[in-house]
Amino acid sequence: MCGLAMNVGSAQGSWRIYLDEADITGPAAPITHWDAPAINVSALGSALGLDISINGNELLLIDSHGTEWRARGGDNSLNSAGRTLFLDHPALILATAAYIPINAIAEIAGLQLKVDRDTRRADLRSLRNEPPALADGWQTLTIKKSPQEISAETTVHTGPGASRDIKQYLPPNHDSLRFSLGLGYVQGADWATELTASGGLRGVHLDFGTFLTMGQRGLRPSSGRLSLVDEEFGWGVEAGDLFSDLWGLERGARYSWRAAENRWPSLSVYLKNARSGSHDMLLTYRDEIALNPNLSVGGEVATNGSLLLKGRFEKDRLRLYGYHRSTSGSSTGGTGLFASYDIGRGISLYGGISRSGRGEKRQDWRSLSVRLPLSPGVDLTLEHTLTETGATANDASAAMLTLPVGPVRVLVRHQWRKSERPAFGTTLDWIGSNSRELMASAAYFANPRVSFDFQVSTRWQDGIYSGRWEQLVSTWRLSPRTQFQTISGFPNMLEPGRLRLRLSQDLQQDFSLNVEYGRLSPFQGVGISPGERGFMIMLRKQWGVATPARGGEVSGRVVDLLNQPIPNAVVQLGAYRTVADEGGRYLFRHVPRGTYEICLDNENLPADYKGDETPRLIDITSASREQIDLRAVPLNTITGRAYCDQNGDGKYDPDEGVAGIVIHVAGFATVTGSDGSFSFYNLEPGSHTISLDTDRLLAGFVPASPVEITVDLLPDRPMSGITFRLLKREKEIVFQELQ
Repeated sequence: MCGLAMNVGSAQGSWRIYLDEADITGPAAPITHWDAPAINVSALGSALGLDISINGNELLLIDSHGTEWRARGGDNSLNSAGRTLFLDHPALILATAAYIPINAIAEIAGLQLKVDRDTRRADLRSLRNEPPALADGWQTLTIKKSPQEISAETTVHTGPGASRDIKQYLPPNHDSLRFSLGLGYVQGADWATELTASGGLRGVHLDFGTFLTMGQRGLRPSSGRLSLVDEEFGWGVEAGDLFSDLWGLERGARYSWRAAENRWPSLSVYLKNARSGSHDMLLTYRDEIALNPNLSVGGEVATNGSLLLKGRFEKDRLRLYGYHRSTSGSSTGGTGLFASYDIGRGISLYGGISRSGRGEKRQDWRSLSVRLPLSPGVDLTLEHTLTETGATANDASAAMLTLPVGPVRVLVRHQWRKSERPAFGTTLDWIGSNSRELMASAAYFANPRVSFDFQVSTRWQDGIYSGRWEQLVSTWRLSPRTQFQTISGFPNMLEPGRLRLRLSQDLQQDFSLNVEYGRLSPFQGVGISPGERGFMIMLRKQWGVATPARGGEVSGRVVDLLNQPIPNAVVQLGAYRTVADEGGRYLFRHVPRGTYEICLDNENLPADYKGDETPRLIDITSASREQIDLRAVPLNTITGRAYCDQNGDGKYDPDEGVAGIVIHVAGFATVTGSDGSFSFYNLEPGSHTISLDTDRLLAGFVPASPVEITVDLLPDRPMSGITFRLLKREKEIVFQELQ
């Protein structure tokens, strides 16, 4: 059930594949090329809504539109009469298995793909608000927002005497839409153009895409899709090419709404078309409900009686996924159950059973496999698969080993297959044959700019050598903006029928250029003889447009206990930050929906203030207009003096100050200066007790006034004039009798 020719083996572990959260790793049997997996589509056709058949070294794939896609083993594209879908790496065909890059399968099946290379997980999901699939070699270009777009960043100086600048981080004051216009031409054939747009408009996420071909049949729309989704208010509208759980890609309109935190039911209207098994307009309802943390059920039902039911169960190490699809007037229905179990120590067991189609298109599939990690980066997979149709029966067993050998990633697979088919079109006599195939792939990364992937397959039919196939894929990154790839036979690298060249060049000002040479398919399937070589040129331009933003507003003043403004105070709202003006006023505009913590940044308050409040939580929506005043405590000073009343007048006179006297207040201590003065700074308003440390009085001094003085420090003025009076103690005269 596995294939050849992928860049395999990773010390990070094996890939896991999920379809709408159901673990389908077993039947998908993923193998790795570069940083993404390829999957066995022949085992997943019914679950993906695709009709798949393999004849020798050729794959025929029929999507939900009825479009036929074809590829031979080693081809770098899937080709139809009107489109060419380029693959990240060559197709792999082996007996009953066909390995195609997962991103290409997601596009044809109308599914969203999310690949997490850190956890080695790939998720296929039904579309809701994802960008439209691109066609005919066009490649998506994702440009992340700059820090200036994510948050308006301003540097503010805190005024004279400030020790440092403070940066403001404000919510974006506008959304943005990213547009892309592409134009392509096949030598001697026809033209194509594509327009896409993606981004936000007043809080609504917008995705639009259309692909038009211009050829012998005139201007024809090949695909198109518009999606508007408002996550805050919980609604979504889609039109154009939509994904249906029943039929795959269909054309129509859909309305979705949020019924619970992670539940989005929808109503869809599909236009008249024979692909749905009906010539009438159809209405469907789709939903999925979590019955408990381990079990969820869902499906889609149509007005013509078609329905899909699916369920998922996950607990501890066991995962189960089952479905039943019944489509009126079509032979694409089916039933299947997939299971996986983590035995422990990295050992995983997979199994699956499915039946799809009717009559001559009926297919029964059963599979069991186990994956054994032998050491870091080394996996052994053992598989057994039974496949029966109305005309054939195949029994296949395989062993596949993936391992790193220094800088080379190696895959080796040995498969045995027994096939039977009716003799002379009857079902009374069957003709059987046995075959086996040994495959290997070796991928070498010379450096970040150069890589090679060599693939070879040798076959035996009924014990007799029947053929050998080799291919070399070379990738050269000539510069940060230029990449060149060759796909050729080996060792005859210039064999015309196998040679394929591709140049990708990033130009200035958001322009990019792709040039292809080799066997090409025109956009509308005209103008080029089968197998004829030629050029395909594609030019793309991207640009961005600022759009109005949505969001709440939070404002207020930063004041002290006397309601006096505190300029230059820093206010923190979640990850956002601003600085109060001279009147203590602050403002956050366009705050996205969510829950935020608002407080003063104590580390960036003016030196003579201290925050007086704990952080508080506020919920913000686009309609919020919050007015929140924040308070800080002004810090003040207590000053005084310790002196020795030498003339006994009860007051301080010049030159009576005593140095080295220890004074305490609020847990702090200081020592009087040379003139007997002391000061305590940054004290909060309130009652304070200033005390003289009698245990540390200098020798010869005694207190002549109370050693503790309690004062009320006001928020608007310092406290001064605190005095401690000391007297110099005279030495006692001791009379001693002389003898």
